[in-house]
Amino acid sequence: MNIKIEITASNEVLAAVYALARSLDCGGAVRIDGANVIYSDRQVTAEQLREVLMQKSKEVGRNAINQLMAEFGTVNITGLDESRYEEFLSRLQKMQKI
Repeated sequence: MNIKIEITASNEVLAAVYALARSLDCGGAVRIDGANVIYSDRQVTAEQLREVLMQKSKEVGRNAINQLMAEFGTVNITGLDESRYEEFLSRLQKMQKI
């Protein structure tokens, strides 16, 4: 089951909701996306990212992968903030052959 809750509110309210969700630690992923707090019970793992990364590297080339990683401020999965795994996976999956 995948649950997604989006809340649009002031930054103060978003910060409070984010802190509450993180403190509950119910095994889901919580992130702030622009002015929205997004909670999803689906968590992406580093291992899942590595699998998709290897496949996409073959499809789009290493340079495209390196550019995406640079946009996320990292050179490898280990350096990627876990709170950004889902976003990184989404961007990775959307990459197309050149």
